[in-house]
Amino acid sequence: MSDRAERAGWTPPLRRRRRSDWATQAPTWREARPALIADALKRASGRPCGNWFVVGASRDVRAGDRPYGRTVGGVEVVLWRSDTG
Repeated sequence: MSDRAERAGWTPPLRRRRRSDWATQAPTWREARPALIADALKRASGRPCGNWFVVGASRDVRAGDRPYGRTVGGVEVVLWRSDTG
């Protein structure tokens, strides 16, 4: 451990934030700019993906658990993790 961490009163610069309640969040859709979103989508759709696709959260594909199936671009894919992750 560094000398800084051993000093009394030192706290790390990062702290965990409390999770906010979804229902209490401000409605940001009023600030949305549809033209900007449409332009960004058009630019992103025109770029090659390199055959990398988001198919789900990593927490959904657990080590040693059942295979996780999805359809991406009309192609069925199966994801799984070995017992070692």
